Amino acid sequence: MIGTRSRQRGSRGRGQTALMRLAVAALLAATTLPLFEGVASSAVPALFFDMVVDEARGKIYGSERGAGVVHVIDMGTLESLGSVDFAGASKPSGLDMSPDGSELAVALFGPGQVAFIDLETLTVTATPSPDVNNGPNRPFDVLYGREGRLYSVGNPGSGGLDYVHVFDTVTHTEIGRSTEVMRSAPRLAMTSDKNTLYVG
Repeated sequence: MIGTRSRQRGSRGRGQTALMRLAVAALLAATTLPLFEGVASSAVPALFFDMVVDEARGKIYGSERGAGVVHVIDMGTLESLGSVDFAGASKPSGLDMSPDGSELAVALFGPGQVAFIDLETLTVTATPSPDVNNGPNRPFDVLYGREGRLYSVGNPGSGGLDYVHVFDTVTHTEIGRSTEVMRSAPRLAMTSDKNTLYVG
């Protein structure tokens, strides 16, 4: 099933979406200015697998799988403010920001880890590996749910099976997983009351 995510502090894009395309759409919806007026000529041209909007800080975070980087972009100017580099082979994929806006979770497809980034310092605080015992460990998407919980799901393809994993966001350790198996590029969504998790 496919559901709709809700965000208290941020919102995220889905699929490989060009940041410039989103910026142009926002300009067209909000103003009658000429097409590219107000958009920085040096706007980051990367195609992002996933994006999160951090309105409180005025930033956008975008995962670029090919470069192994999570970019930090200024919402107003679309200029780069920095990045968190995981190296090309890491293939950072799904992103989500904690409800209190303090932390960004990143599914690292390559090394089989979920990275937690402190958004004040842009430092990686933990990189636990989901417990997978049948095939490759390939984290693909992450989603914060009820207080103190993060969910992750992997994409082992035809080479194995994965699950929905549950992490404690204080200790950054896995505390459980689903009984149902998952595969083939699953994504996560949750109802606004945090009572139902969808995998599609």
